[in-house]
Parts: sequence; structure tokens; C-alpha cells
Amino acid sequence: MSTIKAGGVVTILISAAFHAFEQLMDDKKTWHHFVGGMAVDILIAAGSAAVSLILVTAAAALTTAVVGGLAVIVIVGTVIGFFSSMFIDTKYWSKRIAEALIDMEKNMLTNTSHINNQLQEANRQYHDDPILFIHRLFGIPYRGPILR
Repeated sequence: MSTIKAGGVVTILISAAFHAFEQLMDDKKTWHHFVGGMAVDILIAAGSAAVSLILVTAAAALTTAVVGGLAVIVIVGTVIGFFSSMFIDTKYWSKRIAEALIDMEKNMLTNTSHINNQLQEANRQYHDDPILFIHRLFGIPYRGPILR
């Protein structure tokens, strides 16, 4: 069981190194691509580890020799890793996650600039007429300064 866990950790570390190197070598790659690629690889590693754990547990019930059990872990892990990379288009999912992160960042920046504009407008209104600003803020009717 610790072999499966160690294999998953090693897979994630190798994936992080690969995506970091890819980002260094390709100027078009951003942190969005790094995070997207890591997310896909972590999900695949976790899924492979879970399936391996289930299959190894089932195989361990049938296998009594320690060497046979270790061979089952290695074989099952290799087969699952091979088939998961064969049937799952990791580049597609990495690209989709990266695009979603880019869109969320653009939306956040747009909303932040909109909020900054509103704050500047509120600040201008406060400096123009503080009493009117407070009345508008709390929804109190205001008739202007009362002359005596």
C-alpha cells in the first residue's frame, strides 16, 4: 500500500518538474497552463492509485507470496497508468483548465476595475457634498441645506 502511495507522490513530483520545465521552455505557457496540467495529472495519479489499491487488495486476497504481491502492485500500476494515459486526453483537459483560469482572471480584473471606478465615484461624491453622500448612503431623503 505504501508502494502505491510512493508511486503517486513520485508521479506528481515528476509531473511538476515536467510542467515547470515546459513553462520555462515555451514563452506562451503561463501559470494557468502549469496549474491546469498539474490538476489533470494529479487527478489521473489519484484515480490510478485508487484503482490500483482496489485491484491490489483483491489480488492480495488471492496471492499469498510476498514477491507475487509486489509483482502484482507493479504490474497493475503500470497497466493502469498506461491505459489512463491512452484513454484520457491530458492535453485537452490541461488546455481547458488553463483557458478557464485565464477567463476567471480576466473577469476578476474587469470586476476589480469596475469596483475601483465605483469607489472613485463615491469618493468624489463624498468630497463634493458629504451630507448628501451620507443621506444617499443610508437612503434618507435630503432637501439640501436649509436656509434660515
